[in-house]
Amino acid sequence: MKKFFNLKFLVVALMGIMLIGCEKGQKEFYLNDLQGLWQNDDTETWFMRFTTEKSDYGDGYFWGREWGDFGDDVTEDDLFDPDSYHGDGWFQYKLEVSGKFTYIHMMDNKGADIPKIYKMITLTSSKMTFQNDLNDKYSFTKKQNP
Repeated sequence: MKKFFNLKFLVVALMGIMLIGCEKGQKEFYLNDLQGLWQNDDTETWFMRFTTEKSDYGDGYFWGREWGDFGDDVTEDDLFDPDSYHGDGWFQYKLEVSGKFTYIHMMDNKGADIPKIYKMITLTSSKMTFQNDLNDKYSFTKKQNP
């Protein structure tokens, strides 16, 4: 009987450890929380809009726009070039449930794609924080869509 009790205790303890480990590592992120207009918390002039429009880059990628006062007073309206999505300010993005956040900046020189991969730290319906591999963090607050 004592062996049975010890085995039962061991099984329960192992299940508890496994559940705690799974719960701690299973932070999930959702695309619906990301899509919309965001303002950087460190400056009043850096904005990102994550759209629901699927991009042509590949499976699971969407179009986004980024603008701000980086010395040239670009607004979101300036990014609507009828000829192309390419050019400074446009990006394609993909968010995986695991938190891998891929951002592909579109450059002016016709097709030079610069992929950047971040880790999503926080993503709720109102706050977002992600970091690069150098541990630089970027925090944003969701704004009401105009």
